[in-house]
Amino acid sequence: MKKIGVFICNYNGKEDLLNCIHSLFRQTIREFDIHVVDNASTDGTVETLQEQFGDQVAVICNPENLGGAGGFDRGLRTGLEKQYEYIVLLDNDIALDENVLENMCIYLDTHREVGLVGSKVMIMDRPDVLQDYGDYLDFEIFREQFGYGGHKDDESLPPENECDYVPSCAIMIRSEILKKSGTMPVDNFIYYDDIELSHKIRLSGGKIVALGNAKVWHKGGFRKETVNTFGRYYFLRNRLHFFAKYISDEEIERFVDAILQEVFSQLAGFYSKGMREVFVTTMYAFDDFLHQVRGKAADDKILQILPHETPFVKVLRGEKSIIIKFLEGVHREEPLKAYQALLGILEEIQKNEPRNQVWISLEQCGCGEEEFRNYYQKAVGLKKSEYSLPELLFTEQDMDSCLILRMCKHVKEVEKPVFPEIYVDQYCNCIASEEDYHFFTEMEVNKRFFVNMYRPLMMRAVKNIREGMKNEK
Repeated sequence: MKKIGVFICNYNGKEDLLNCIHSLFRQTIREFDIHVVDNASTDGTVETLQEQFGDQVAVICNPENLGGAGGFDRGLRTGLEKQYEYIVLLDNDIALDENVLENMCIYLDTHREVGLVGSKVMIMDRPDVLQDYGDYLDFEIFREQFGYGGHKDDESLPPENECDYVPSCAIMIRSEILKKSGTMPVDNFIYYDDIELSHKIRLSGGKIVALGNAKVWHKGGFRKETVNTFGRYYFLRNRLHFFAKYISDEEIERFVDAILQEVFSQLAGFYSKGMREVFVTTMYAFDDFLHQVRGKAADDKILQILPHETPFVKVLRGEKSIIIKFLEGVHREEPLKAYQALLGILEEIQKNEPRNQVWISLEQCGCGEEEFRNYYQKAVGLKKSEYSLPELLFTEQDMDSCLILRMCKHVKEVEKPVFPEIYVDQYCNCIASEEDYHFFTEMEVNKRFFVNMYRPLMMRAVKNIREGMKNEK
């Protein structure tokens, strides 16, 4: 009997899966069995595995696609049945450094208080940049907080990182703690299943650690929605379900009000930007949370994202020079946040109209050019922009035929627009007309209506979810 059982979840990823298995064959230890949990693939995965590996790789076939949660849950339960001391979960598009399993095993052997150890996950096509190295849960704002994603792999990183959760793309779990915590929430289908698994292990007394000398490279991972709304649906629905289950009784009302305000703001923002597909899927995800619709989403709830121009991008079209001004008070109150917001606006300009020359006005900024540059560089270091940001140019006066952007905290706070200036905030919402102005200034009234309308439904949903959790126990 081997000490370690490795379970790879796969759905129509034959080529990536083969690469993953070959990286397992190169491991410095061989005290493990390899299992592939296949979610009813149609690309010939099962036949290829049998042809190439025979009994070196055991294949577990699910009758349908059960998602990452269902696939990994099948692996965890099989691992417990086979009485492995440690169970490893891998995404099919993972490539492992040769000593990953050995280093993970040694760490769990020597740290009995640790229930789950994760990897230093690198981006496959940017092999020296971190995708993940341990993350956190913030029960104040009911969100996950990402740790070192986007950071270069260098000596500034700690050799290990105790955290709240790690992604299940490459983890090793102590079976002993898994028997106490339980396995995956299969009704998630995908996303937040690994977060809940880590949280349950922590509640059962096991620490969660991301290990620096267990390095893997990941081809996939959660991406910004550019093709479809798959991630939007599952991440929102499952996140709300998770916090509804695990917050304290005293936090329920605050949770309900905070989420209702957040959902309304998102919907209003998507609507104003013409992001129809994201708007519709967000509404479906929220409605399914309220009615406890779980598992795989109906096909019509995941939508292809069609090309479109946001109102802000339309404003930029045809302009050669842009002057960005701060609305009075924005810079003084929270200067670093103001510069991070500025970077978001500059990224949008560079992404859509990189030829435009951008000037910064120091009017109402409350600081000189040197101080401005210092804050700007700090913000650049924190944000790690994907785009080549423009060189800063400064001006103290308006120039003819320039588009003037007035930067504010949020466009809903604009008291009186002065056209033709365009008002823009960190989310690239903009006021370019009287119609825009009325839409955003009426947001607070509409938000209160939305919150009061949905509060009873959401309170009931949270109560039902928590009652269901008690019954599970």
